[in-house]
Amino acid sequence: MPFSCINRTATFKTRMNNYYTYAYLREDRTPYYIGKGKGDRIVSTQRSIHKPTNKNKIIFLKQNLTEEEAFKHEIYMIAVFGRKDLGTGILRNMTNGGEGVSGYIVSEETRRKRSEANKGNTNSRGYKWTNEQKQNLIRAKKGKLLSESHKEALKKAWERRKLEKPMTDETRKKMSESLYKRWENKDYRERSKQFNTSKWETFCEEKKNEIREKIKNSKIGRQSVNCGEKNGRSKWWKIHFEDGKILEICGIANWAKENGYSCGHINSVMNGKRNKHKDIVAVQRLDTTT
Repeated sequence: MPFSCINRTATFKTRMNNYYTYAYLREDRTPYYIGKGKGDRIVSTQRSIHKPTNKNKIIFLKQNLTEEEAFKHEIYMIAVFGRKDLGTGILRNMTNGGEGVSGYIVSEETRRKRSEANKGNTNSRGYKWTNEQKQNLIRAKKGKLLSESHKEALKKAWERRKLEKPMTDETRKKMSESLYKRWENKDYRERSKQFNTSKWETFCEEKKNEIREKIKNSKIGRQSVNCGEKNGRSKWWKIHFEDGKILEICGIANWAKENGYSCGHINSVMNGKRNKHKDIVAVQRLDTTT
């Protein structure tokens, strides 16, 4: 059977009630895996066989099938191209097909047994990646940009999560306190700086320009550009240090950046959310009338 008969490219727009058969192709357009499914099974990553990164290498063989028809066609196609593990062909399939688990429901007893078997499993606990593994991951992700549809899907998922399980004020407070506590640790700040620097290096120039533009147009970016005594809108601040020193400055953002302070933490000290930030114990905005 010539493979040229398989020429329909996957559109990924499958109807949930229709079964189909599909194939993953190599660079030379020969198949290395034949499968059966419905919905988004064709693009699922929950399998031992890796799907192609190129969408043009993922194709439908037959669509609009009943489950029985899909099983029969899967068995037939695997028999035509043969299996590598048996030495009969070119496919990486480990079975002859037709043995799918559609509609299978895991019983409570099975769930309990699996839970008991996994208790105390520490195979990956405390595992640390080597520098070589980290660099390989960085190289693999370097230059990759999320599509607009992917970004929109992530945004909708996050909005749905906030509606279904909104964060309580107590949770927000605990998260804030935990972050402040970690940030007080000098080693943590240094690791965060190194991580962000290495992450920035993985971005392509287009992504870097996109981030720069967002910062420039944001409120923080405008404060960074328009700060200091030369800007008539800049505010005067009085800062009290723990050694008793008092400093009056114009434009808090630029001063904080130049002297290694966090502008957000300075504002938290002023609003009473923090007792101190480094050696700063009190902050007052001089242009504020009471």
